[in-house]
Amino acid sequence: MTRYAKPLGLTVLAALLIVAVAAPSASALKEIRSAAAPRIITGALPAGKTFAFKVSVGEIKCTTANIEGTMTKTDQPSLKVTPVFSGCTEVLNGAKVDVTTTGCSFTYTYEEVVVETEPKQTHTPGPMHISCEGGNKIQLTPTIFGGSICTFEIPPQTPFEPQVDHKVLGTPSYVLITYTIEQLEYTVKGGGKTCGEEGVHKDGFFIGSQEAKGYESNAGKEGAQVAIWIS
Repeated sequence: MTRYAKPLGLTVLAALLIVAVAAPSASALKEIRSAAAPRIITGALPAGKTFAFKVSVGEIKCTTANIEGTMTKTDQPSLKVTPVFSGCTEVLNGAKVDVTTTGCSFTYTYEEVVVETEPKQTHTPGPMHISCEGGNKIQLTPTIFGGSICTFEIPPQTPFEPQVDHKVLGTPSYVLITYTIEQLEYTVKGGGKTCGEEGVHKDGFFIGSQEAKGYESNAGKEGAQVAIWIS
């Protein structure tokens, strides 16, 4: 019987294919997790911090910036929350600013990188999406003596990277969300030149942070704090 040697190149290629199929994916996206579900998620500014928007009129700072949401599963690739802002003023002239977020939400997603900078402290970057239902938009309305000056409208969008960093801290563990939103699109309506050129702008940003914590859901009511984390 005549025997033929198997070409070495094909043997190596077959071995590499087996390894590639058997190896776990290195780019698996991370998820937010908890030991049980549902979980109520609430977030607030760390003590002494403010949340800042930058629009054509200048910087707007808010003393309250809360988020509210629900984890319906023990592991989720994203988390959708409703933002609520209050105590907002224009830094330049001290005008009160009403921020309306009716029908709008933030959705956080998590990339494949988890960086441990200190024991039990990890960072996970990821894009944040702004979505709104029924044609709604986030509205910032400066007022003086009870009358509105103009309106800044922030439409649904996925702002420019980098966007949000998620840092796992504490016991029970919670997630510190830090925003670095740049090139935010918004529209100036009304006010003439008082609020900047009317129309669409793409030079906005907002920065700030929130401590997002998980709680037991007792028939939809907040119970004891429980651990949430990203892995």
